[in-house]
Amino acid sequence: MQPSLAAARALAVPAWIMALGFAAASAAVYWTLGPDQRGGVWVPLAEALLNGRLHLVEDRPWLELIHWADGVHHVPFPPIPAVTLLPAVALMGPQPWHTELSLNTAGAVGGGANVGLAFLLLRRLGVSGWALVLLTLGFATSTHLWVAGMSGTHHYVQLVAALFLLAALLTACSGRWPFVAGVLLGLGAGSRLPVGLALPLLLWMYGTRPSRAHLMLLIGLTGPALLVVAFNVARFGDPTEFGRALIASGEAGILVTSEPYYADGLMSLTYVPRSLGWALFGGLSLQPPFVTPSWSGLSLFLTAPMAFLAVRARGSTALVAAIVFFVVMLPSLSHGAWGFSQWGYRFLLDGMPIVLVLLAIAYRGRPAGWMLPATVAIGATANLAGFWWAANAG
Repeated sequence: MQPSLAAARALAVPAWIMALGFAAASAAVYWTLGPDQRGGVWVPLAEALLNGRLHLVEDRPWLELIHWADGVHHVPFPPIPAVTLLPAVALMGPQPWHTELSLNTAGAVGGGANVGLAFLLLRRLGVSGWALVLLTLGFATSTHLWVAGMSGTHHYVQLVAALFLLAALLTACSGRWPFVAGVLLGLGAGSRLPVGLALPLLLWMYGTRPSRAHLMLLIGLTGPALLVVAFNVARFGDPTEFGRALIASGEAGILVTSEPYYADGLMSLTYVPRSLGWALFGGLSLQPPFVTPSWSGLSLFLTAPMAFLAVRARGSTALVAAIVFFVVMLPSLSHGAWGFSQWGYRFLLDGMPIVLVLLAIAYRGRPAGWMLPATVAIGATANLAGFWWAANAG
């Protein structure tokens, strides 16, 4: 065995141990911070899938469901988040879902896994020392902290999508197992559709010229894509119909698209300025007290300031990653709703794994400096304050 290979393998073991440590510590924090979330759709949908159904039989009016017929209520989202819960729900047996598994548990496990994967991705991309520790902590305590701690139907989707994209990027940057990377990316897109738009970055990681690796990546992606297509066809007879426009609004007989947020349809580029405004400047003002928290969101300058350090990345891979980041974010920015019921801008998690790639390029072989710990501290303080606000003033 060559000395360099032996050294790399020797370093791999403590890297995995540290990753698991970060994951476990983060999961413990996420588990205890947020409120008890037992009203989500993913556990009951997993139970329905295990019983051969693609719908819920019980109406839950406080959730975004499609009331298709008596006893038939569809979940208007891709199904992979429910699929991730199948083993746990199967092990629970016939007990009622709400007494056995809450989304706090699932969110904590998923969020903790994300932090471990983030550490491994940064480490694989060449970040070391305090920069590695701080970037991992910065991710764990960014907007991700709120999403993982609060859990809930929409938050769990974001966590699962980020998990699969992180795993896909970690696989791709090794230059091996393109089929696995494609499957992981497909599972991410089967959780949050915009994540699938990260495909060009993974293709780039496997080389700039067409190759067998690229083909295997696409083949791997096809499997989860066909699963999602079959799910839609079985429910609505349309491979592209998820049912978002069929969600009932608060008033009986009225669809969500009738709400003023969707004046130009479910999605439109005209919504981008509004979404960017909330993402970048939500809750900020020029008058005292200068920060006014709102359930509509809080500026990323406070809740994820570390992400802006990605502008320090240079090189061709950084350029590709930056373009792909904006492509991944565009569908969310074009949506009539900009997140709601959030602290920070939760849709950032769709592209946060790509931001970590950019940050890794920026801090590879570079000391942490002062800006990195400062932004990590600001983000952690702001997001921890969010839980206090939710409990006392929200």
